[in-house]
Amino acid sequence: AAAVPASAVQAPAVVRGSVARAVSSWEASNWRGQAVEAEGSRQQEVEEEEEAEPREEIWERYIEPGTLRPWFWSAATDEVFFADDAASGWEMFEDAEGRPWWSHEDSGRFFFEQDEEDLEE
Repeated sequence: AAAVPASAVQAPAVVRGSVARAVSSWEASNWRGQAVEAEGSRQQEVEEEEEAEPREEIWERYIEPGTLRPWFWSAATDEVFFADDAASGWEMFEDAEGRPWWSHEDSGRFFFEQDEEDLEE
């Protein structure tokens, strides 16, 4: 077996130190990056929660000639549904004053039916 020079034995220790410093530096920057990423992720969650809050919409009520079925139209989204269509996902409720309002539970959307008085304002 060949003899190993003393300089070769010490060289790995220096390399290990450099690697350790590089790894420590990378870990520190990676940790900071993860902290920033986690903060950004939390901000996105807050924004999504704010967007997910129920919001009142405006829908117009119409009556289909011939069948006299009431239906609703949203000008903002160009959606329509018939009041008697349970598959639409819209469900009617009444508030404490007996005013009808509609809720779409899956999307968190709702609206109050407009009275003739409301439309004249």
